Amino acid sequence: MEAPAPRAERLEALTGFRFVAALVVAVAPALAGAAPASAQPGRILWGAYVDGDAYGLGDPPWDLRALARFEERAGRRVAILHFGQAWYRDGRPQAFPERELARLERRGAVGLVDWSSWDAARGGSTEQPALRLRTIIAGRHDATIRSWARAARRHRHRILLRFDHEMNGAWFPWSEQRNGNRPGEFRRAWRHVRRIFRAEGARNVRWVWSPNVLHAAGTPLRGLYPGDDAVDWVAVDGYNWGTLPGRHSTWRPGAGRDGPRSNRRSRPRSPTGSQPTPSSPRRRSGRIRAPHRRPSATRSAARRAVPYERSAIRRR
Repeated sequence: MEAPAPRAERLEALTGFRFVAALVVAVAPALAGAAPASAQPGRILWGAYVDGDAYGLGDPPWDLRALARFEERAGRRVAILHFGQAWYRDGRPQAFPERELARLERRGAVGLVDWSSWDAARGGSTEQPALRLRTIIAGRHDATIRSWARAARRHRHRILLRFDHEMNGAWFPWSEQRNGNRPGEFRRAWRHVRRIFRAEGARNVRWVWSPNVLHAAGTPLRGLYPGDDAVDWVAVDGYNWGTLPGRHSTWRPGAGRDGPRSNRRSRPRSPTGSQPTPSSPRRRSGRIRAPHRRPSATRSAARRAVPYERSAIRRR
């Protein structure tokens, strides 16, 4: 591995002027019993969602060369790799990524998987009637869910499953504001899927509930939370798009800083991104740190490890 670049250069090498990696930070005890060698109790787990296009390569974990390049530039190895998988592509169920997760484990990392109830071939459309929440509740996708759960159980190692994230927004087909869905259905669908995993004995799966930051048009979180018995970790996503072309936004001091406030025992906080500008490419570093001054020693270490976009995922 080549010597790491100075910190300021590393930030630009990691990101440039596009999103390259969502960095993931978590506390090691949450993975007790099946943690990677690098995840000792009480330590911070540092990870990333890496965009292989930034290196002219495929996305990890399918192409680990991009992950290796990222780690070279970051100057350290990840303990968590965040990636996504749709339920279907062109109507065909997507198989459990056994080989990819096994490759990660050989590197000492754990997979954080966005498992999304949509068809990836639909180009991100929010209107996918065959995957309305009530079709999940009615059991029409049980064969797909059960197959994945059984494969997860056979895998044996710990998996972090971020099922249908950002559910309080209106940009995914599992939103209660889209796709003909109705209030209360997200919670019921989540619990239905979780019930199948339990029935199949997939107890190595840890369930991550991850809404977007509160916003005026969002679905209230109270009706979306599946219950303490169905959630292992909580998180929250937030992004500052700055003046990125095509986003029709402006720089937002403090954007994404405040996560949901509810009667939960912990306050969720997860992927937070701040977009640089051509005139101030290093601005994002200060943006990520500034809202979190005077944190505890552990939190401070976690946020210093995240120069760009990070997930501080906490266990309930």
